[in-house]
Amino acid sequence: MNFLRSKPPISLSFNERGLDEAQRKRLRTAAGYFQERIDLINSWLRTSREPANFTYDLGRSNKLNIASIIALVTGASYETAHRYITEIDQDTELKNIILARAASDAFMDLHDQTALFGRRIGWYAVARIIKPNMLSKPVSIKALAPWCFARHCVETMPKDLWGATTGPI
Repeated sequence: MNFLRSKPPISLSFNERGLDEAQRKRLRTAAGYFQERIDLINSWLRTSREPANFTYDLGRSNKLNIASIIALVTGASYETAHRYITEIDQDTELKNIILARAASDAFMDLHDQTALFGRRIGWYAVARIIKPNMLSKPVSIKALAPWCFARHCVETMPKDLWGATTGPI
């Protein structure tokens, strides 16, 4: 992976030929909105092996906002939504299980050595609150969402957890 570090960073380039000064200024302003995303892509390219189903952590304020939105949408209390988000986010035993499984499967070269749930913590909290009789989730390489649901929801819900996968979860 060292060859990736030696490459120049990705940058946006635009053909400014034929643009007047006002258009060039608007172009630079608009392109500036994307620079943070481009910087994130540069970092991700050099630190991750994942080709899809990207794992990432959410910041504290993101988690608080998700808890607020879930409470609003489901009618649950903010405390309940936040408790479920914290429950899955701090489950180190589950994260260790996922990492151990990932290290031993045929796709281990496609895994990062992390178990970060990202937006899945929101879906998990919603499922814990509304307690559906069935969940259906496409299963990706690490199967993070089904692991989350199977870990804490098995006693209360769902009655059925369906997933499309190429192997056992």
